[in-house]
Amino acid sequence: MDFSILSKMDANEMLAELFNTAVYKGFLQVMSRFSSYSWRNIFLIYKQLPHASKLVDFDTWKEQYGRTVIRGSTSIKIFSSSLKCVMLQEFPHQKRRNPAIYL
Repeated sequence: MDFSILSKMDANEMLAELFNTAVYKGFLQVMSRFSSYSWRNIFLIYKQLPHASKLVDFDTWKEQYGRTVIRGSTSIKIFSSSLKCVMLQEFPHQKRRNPAIYL
């Protein structure tokens, strides 16, 4: 699967493809296994490897599961979360309960 094509798909194209009953059924099956991921990442997993059961990095496969990755295997590409905490400067005259903004 060519990931560059998927990364250029916008949300409207992805949603339009989900109107196909067979695609939607497969998407829901993948969603049941990866419920903590965003719908966009679930769609990417579905398009690349619909029968995937776990999605972890190379080191986790080796250390936690004791498995090796076959040489030449390709990875499943998803978008990483970019939750970033920005601390705001506290000013004495401003009363803020939570001085952090999450982007």
